[in-house]
Order: sequence, then C-alpha cells, then structure tokens
Amino acid sequence: MAADPSLIPQAVEELLRFDGSSQIIVRIVTQDIEMRGKQLKKGQRVGLCIVSAGRDEEKFPNAESFDIRRGTREHMAFGHGTHACLGAALARLEIRVVFEEILRLMPQYQIDGAGLKLAHNPNVRGYSRLPMQF
Repeated sequence: MAADPSLIPQAVEELLRFDGSSQIIVRIVTQDIEMRGKQLKKGQRVGLCIVSAGRDEEKFPNAESFDIRRGTREHMAFGHGTHACLGAALARLEIRVVFEEILRLMPQYQIDGAGLKLAHNPNVRGYSRLPMQF
C-alpha cells in the first residue's frame, strides 16, 4: 500500500473480508428451511459466525490468502439486507483515513507480529496489544 496508496480502499475491503470485527450474531429463524443439509425450524435461535463467511472457498477463491487486489465488497463484515450496518460507510471511511494517515506520517512502520495480543470478546475482534516501530 505504501507504494500505491490508491490500493487502500481495496485493502480496507480485504481486511474486512479476511478478519472482520464482528464475529457472532444471533438471529431467529423466520421460516422452516434446509441449509447445507441442516434443518432449521421457524422460531429457533441460531448463532451465526459471520467472520467465517469471509473464508468461504465457494464465495472467495483462495479465501485463506490475504490479497488486497481481490477487490470485492461482497463480504459480511457489515451484515446484509435489512440487517446491514447503517454505519458501514462511516466505518469504511474511518479505516481508510487511518491507513492514509499512518502511511503519510510513518511510511516505514513495522508491526511486531510476535507481540500481537488479541482482545478476547465473543462479539468483537480486535487487538489489545499491537506493538509497532516507526
């Protein structure tokens, strides 16, 4: 991205697909349905691990690979349909601006991967420790 900042919007979408912040949502089944060989009955509560949708090989070829040139917005990071996040546009803008400013102010930054520490929360994914050198 440092070499080509025009890739930042694509990188934002790939980041959201690959490792989105929302992990699990709960919904109530509105009608009997079979999904991938499983029967879901009207009224049942289901937990959806939406972050895993971004790793679906049927939807995203080579899904385990982080590729900022993938260029798709068809991930579930902000939900879908009537459950789409109203703040999605603002979140995308905020993420893009963060990357633009980091690259502008600290173009030679390095993240210490060994020092990363994930925050443990069943609903939101993020880091409680992200050591960086610049």
